[in-house]
Amino acid sequence: MTDQHHDRKHVAVKMKLTDGSLLFGDINLLTEGAMHRLSELFTRRDNPFIVVFNATNKQGTEGQTYIVGKAHIVWVSPADGS
Repeated sequence: MTDQHHDRKHVAVKMKLTDGSLLFGDINLLTEGAMHRLSELFTRRDNPFIVVFNATNKQGTEGQTYIVGKAHIVWVSPADGS
């Protein structure tokens, strides 16, 4: 097994989905290329999905990974409020 280094630029986010649920977790901006802003991830149309990891849902389940369709996201905000 080889040790591979993966570049990461994690952004903690909270998002509301079309079913009304809230999801809190991390998104890696570098998985989609060299992006510097959260908004760039959502305006690019080449990938219709977002991977959210270390996620917590409204039931309190922690540490999950979700692959969320962009079409099902109502809004996204940095979790720290900035």
